Order: sequence, then C-alpha cells, then structure tokens
Amino acid sequence: MATVYRARREGADGFSCILALKRLRLADPTEDTILMLVEEARVMSSLNHPNVVSLLDYGRDDMGRPYLVFEWIDGMDLRGLVAARARRGEQMPWSAAAWAVALALRGLSAAHERVDDQGIRRPIVHRDISPGNILVSVHGTALLADFGFARSSDRSTLTPTGQLKGKVAYAAPELIHGARVTERSDLYAAGVVLWEALAGEALFRDGDEFKLMARILDGDVPPLETRRPDLPQAIYDIVRSAMSLDPARRPASARAMGESLEGVLLEHGFVRPERILEDEVRKARG
Repeated sequence: MATVYRARREGADGFSCILALKRLRLADPTEDTILMLVEEARVMSSLNHPNVVSLLDYGRDDMGRPYLVFEWIDGMDLRGLVAARARRGEQMPWSAAAWAVALALRGLSAAHERVDDQGIRRPIVHRDISPGNILVSVHGTALLADFGFARSSDRSTLTPTGQLKGKVAYAAPELIHGARVTERSDLYAAGVVLWEALAGEALFRDGDEFKLMARILDGDVPPLETRRPDLPQAIYDIVRSAMSLDPARRPASARAMGESLEGVLLEHGFVRPERILEDEVRKARG
C-alpha cells in the first residue's frame, strides 16, 4: 500500500534529523487507500509507548495525498535478523528471539488496552503482526510498527466482517473463516512470528494461498521441537498456546503472553537480554 523512506528534516540554524516518511505507492490512490492511511494516523496518534514506533506528523503533499512521519529506528526488522542468521547457517539465540517478541507484545498490549479521553476502553487490533513489522534497534529494544491495517473499535468505518486484511501466512484461523477479528487473533500471529524466529525459517511457505489457508485451518504446524530441540519446555508451551486453533485456548492477553516469555528469560538468568539483541543487530550488519 505504501513505501517508507529514510528522510532528513532540516530546520533553523543548521538543525537536521533523520525520520521515516510513509507515502502511498499509487500515483492515483483510491479513496479506500487514502482512508486507510488517515485511519493509521488517527490510531497511532493515540498510542504513546516505548515499544510502538512513534508517529511524529501527518500531512498532505501538493497533490493532496496524505503522508505520515515516524521516528527513525536505527536497526533492522526481525525478519532481517533471522535471515542474517540463516545465511550463516545458524539460528537466533532463543533468548534474543523471545526478548524481541516479548517487547513487541508490550507494544501490542498498549494497543489492546487503549482507552479514549473519557476513560472508555477502545482496543486497537493490529491485524498485521509479522517479523517485518517488529523493528529491532541498535540499542537492543524492539518496537511494533505499521498499523496500516489496524482496526479500532471507535473508528468511523470498519472493514466488513469476512474481509481478510494483512498477510495470510500470519492470519488466525477464525479470520480465514470470516469471523470478527479480536485481540487474540493478534496473539496467533505473534505465535507464528515466535515459531519462525526460533526455527529460523518461514512456517507457512506455500505460494498457493488456498493451500496455505487449508494448512492454517488444519493446524498443520510442525512441532517446534523438531526444528529447535534445545529450548526450555515453557517456550514450546507458549508457542503452542498462542497458535491454538481455538482463540479461547490462547493466552488471555498480549500482556500475559509477554510476561510469560519474560518470566522464562528471568528464570534462565537473562537479566539484561537487550544486550543480546544489540549483538544480533551488530552481527547482522557485518
């Protein structure tokens, strides 16, 4: 839908800073496409969390097309980190993968637990949780990005039930069935992301979307133990729970899932896991 550019903003007295500029790809965007970017601006303006990429500005260019300005995260996305390890014939340390996803879940919990100015709960469902939307900085933190497909309970125009948004490979089974999206749909996607980060490979790789959907509906998921036999049992349990076909069997919330991952890290002595992520970015960059 859009392209993100690395941009420089210049100001008075030689001031300048690096930002991320998001613009629509289409030369002649449709009204629906424009509304999606406008909605992303509205949603992200209400989120202020250290594990969510900050929206700094919104505007329209000379042709009336909207654009968004975000903080620039110096680092790589989680997909790039996993791919860098795979090129070396390696897998990410489980602590690094677990910490990156745990931090993204902190950001996701802020979206799911959002309240409006009147104190009324107005959850935002991301709908596009994927390794490419988890950014890992050179400082060892991870942030959730790209709320372009997000669905907020207080938005004026909702995507009709039965219309699938986001990447099919991370879509929860109930969404393929056409059911209403919920916070636990995001947790399924987070489970897929964690499986892939730990296994070092894509889970659902079939190029045929209908076959891919069938695999998801059947729960056709290779046990993580067959790809990564060196993990704590609790990690296998968290992944299996998040990817349950029945939403009710998934973790109670993004906060609960993240706290479970952080608990496993603490139990195994990882008090400062951000140092591990710093090292992953450094190695990936060569």
